[in-house]
Amino acid sequence: VTLLSRAPLSTERIKSLETVTGIGFRGLGETAPGRVRVCTTAAFKGFDSEAVVVADIDDITSTESRMQAYVACTRARAQLVLLLSETLKTEIGEGAAWLGQELGLLNAAGGRSAPITRIEI
Repeated sequence: VTLLSRAPLSTERIKSLETVTGIGFRGLGETAPGRVRVCTTAAFKGFDSEAVVVADIDDITSTESRMQAYVACTRARAQLVLLLSETLKTEIGEGAAWLGQELGLLNAAGGRSAPITRIEI
C-alpha cells in the first residue's frame, strides 16, 4: 500500500498518523515489510503499487493539479482511494468527468488503471 501526497509529509505528521491508525509508515527507498509506503506524487512517478491512497487533493482546476492527480491515480494496480478536500464539492463533477475521460483514454491505449474503490470528502 502506498500513500501519495502532493507535498512531503513531515516526520511529525507521519508519527501522528502512526499513532492514530496504529499503522507503520516508511519512505520510498526504505525497506520495512508490513509498513505503508508514503511518498510525494512527483517522486512516485514511474512506480506503482497494489493499492494507492491519494491524499490532500484540494484543487482539480489548474493544469498542474490535474497532472498531479492523473499521475497519482494511475499508480494503483488493484485499488485506488481518493481523499478529497471538502472545498472540491462544487468542482467534483467537472473534475470527475475529466479524470474519467483521462483514465478511459489510458485504458483504451493499452495502459491500465485500477478502479477507484473509494472516495472520501
